[in-house]
Amino acid sequence: MEEKLNLTLDRDKREKGINARLIYFLLIVTVLLGGLNLALFFTGGGSSADGKNNLPAGRLEELALKLERQNLLQPAARVWTEYLSASDAGEKERATIWYRIGKAYQKDNDYERALEAYYHSESFAEIDNFKSDLSRRTTECLERLGMFAALHDELREKTSVSQDSNKGKEIVAEIGNWKITKPEMEGLIEDEIDVMLSSVASSITEEQRREQKEKMLENAMEGTNRMQWLQNYIAEELIYRNAMDKKLYEDPDYKKLARRTERKMLVQRFLDGEYNSKISIKEEDLREYYDGHKEEFKDDKGGQKLFDDSKQQVYSKVRAGKEAEVQQGLMQKLMNQYDVVIHTSKTGESE
Repeated sequence: MEEKLNLTLDRDKREKGINARLIYFLLIVTVLLGGLNLALFFTGGGSSADGKNNLPAGRLEELALKLERQNLLQPAARVWTEYLSASDAGEKERATIWYRIGKAYQKDNDYERALEAYYHSESFAEIDNFKSDLSRRTTECLERLGMFAALHDELREKTSVSQDSNKGKEIVAEIGNWKITKPEMEGLIEDEIDVMLSSVASSITEEQRREQKEKMLENAMEGTNRMQWLQNYIAEELIYRNAMDKKLYEDPDYKKLARRTERKMLVQRFLDGEYNSKISIKEEDLREYYDGHKEEFKDDKGGQKLFDDSKQQVYSKVRAGKEAEVQQGLMQKLMNQYDVVIHTSKTGESE
């Protein structure tokens, strides 16, 4: 009997072979697509093929806020940028968001991107509640990037006096292409005096602060004193520029000190706001304290000082007492808000 060759595969075996290859192929595609999605996520992508965000604007806003709270600043900035693309935000909101993006980049020492974001913010709208802070932060970024020419161009643009009106003003000094006019120097002196007085603002009345500022300005504007101030300012500016050129701000010890200093300054700034909104001291408050604590106000010989002669001392004591009250109320509120528990037994202190 002639044997016939079986040139066909068993159907079941063939179908199983095809199915196995198909499953293997689909697994490979799935793995590749999964890897691509992960890559897009971690590189700040997350957009679909038609260029639209996968998440709606509301979800993107929630994600950006969550990343900010966890101090993931660069990812937060990227998500805020996606939010602007996905939302129909108006000019004021866009100005605010770009400002927020700039702060995130600046805090992460990415000054170029921060500066770009701040310029975006300026181009959309001027928001009064952070206009001055935006100007300050732009200046800081330009300084960190060593862009001093651009910095002084910025300062000239932002001044209330136009460049044309300054052409006839007397130039008192030049640092590179920065020409310091007499009015500009006087403005710098006034700014420095304001900073100096801010450190003692809580111990003097507003009237006394104005009087003190007037005296300090008058003294600083005298011929020899003005020249001395200018020389000191130029010396400080030159050393500052050289320090920036050497990138001393990247020194770990400097960063630690800067963070600590900024922390204290922010705390004091916050407290000053609380004091100003909650403390009001009137003449009768001072008189009442003086009458009840006359023994605290003696002259060098032990005699009783008059109220008018003790007024500054009385104000300082009344102010200190009211500040203590504000602090106590604030601490109680914040400790409850942030769920604070102090374990005194663990610190060596008796309960």
